Amino acid sequence: MKKLLFLGFMVSACGNYTNTDQVRIRAANDLRCDAAQVQTTQVDDLTVRANGCGQERTYSKECVGNSTRCNWRGHGEATAEKPAATSAQ
Repeated sequence: MKKLLFLGFMVSACGNYTNTDQVRIRAANDLRCDAAQVQTTQVDDLTVRANGCGQERTYSKECVGNSTRCNWRGHGEATAEKPAATSAQ
């Protein structure tokens, strides 16, 4: 857990991570899931959806004023992943 928190701090301190990388690390902590098991989907510039360990959560980017200091905020409680759509045959 300490390693994950340190990694999260490093992500916020460094600008070299993509939006989805940042959300993957945050979601791993929120979903209590290994980061390697978290899949992310960029919805738009300010929204990323994360799925992992049978759960999903949506994150939005929130910045302070005109600052480049931004955080990804998860919305609501993590919910069970929706089953993949199957095609009718």
